[in-house]
Amino acid sequence: MPRKQLALLAFALASAAWMGPAKAVDLSTNVTSPTAFPDDGVISGDYPASTGETSYYFAVDLKAGVLASQAWVKGTDAPKHLWLALLDSSGKNITGYDVDSGFNDDGDNARNWPINHSGRYTIRLTTKGPELATFRVEFGGTAFAGHKPDPANAFGYSHAFLDPTHLSSAAAISGVFPASRATTTYYFDADLKAGVLMTQLSMATPKELGGTKWMMFEILGPDGDRLDSTQLERTFAPNSDGSHNFAINHSGHYVMRLSIRGTEGTRYKVELGGSALAGTQ
Repeated sequence: MPRKQLALLAFALASAAWMGPAKAVDLSTNVTSPTAFPDDGVISGDYPASTGETSYYFAVDLKAGVLASQAWVKGTDAPKHLWLALLDSSGKNITGYDVDSGFNDDGDNARNWPINHSGRYTIRLTTKGPELATFRVEFGGTAFAGHKPDPANAFGYSHAFLDPTHLSSAAAISGVFPASRATTTYYFDADLKAGVLMTQLSMATPKELGGTKWMMFEILGPDGDRLDSTQLERTFAPNSDGSHNFAINHSGHYVMRLSIRGTEGTRYKVELGGSALAGTQ
């Protein structure tokens, strides 16, 4: 089978697997009668045929701890929006975040929410965008321990904020841009010491291949919000690199996000070092 057909088949199978768990879930749009939360912590589906916002409600019993979540929006050449909110037993908003995407891209975002008290909560998921776009949200963490993220990709890198690929000292991340117009995102974690995390980003592609090539590396805080980032973008140059020093103010566990987008076959590399990483496991 030709390479192009194999790539299309792989994409179709991946899309089917990505959407698989949600079709049996009947989504309620009524806050007084929310849908029971799925046991595996995964909610996914299609955007409705509506030009406005549509909200779905889910009832979930949580324990005191941390509720981790990651949300994606995918498909169609039009902007897509998703809002995720946690409500208390009276319907009052506690916290939330959003996911946005442009015309030619998908969206991905993640957060850790502190759950101070065990009890019944409501999750509100609101969509706005074109029909046939899709969404997916995965929940986990100590407050809800029922979810097992999907396995890592062929490079061994995880797409899941809930189950990132672990990095140790003298770490390097490398791979090849996939055959996708949308942004591809990987998550990593490491135990860092107070100090400096040094990074060098590089991209290389054959001279005959044009197009824009972009990558971004981010350090996320305990709640999943971005603390600092560095990025590299080139359109015509076949090779490029750049460096950035991240100030790590406190020793602890950190999650890092790598996002790539551009010409298929471009090789990328992120090299990590510095006092914040030295001697870690």
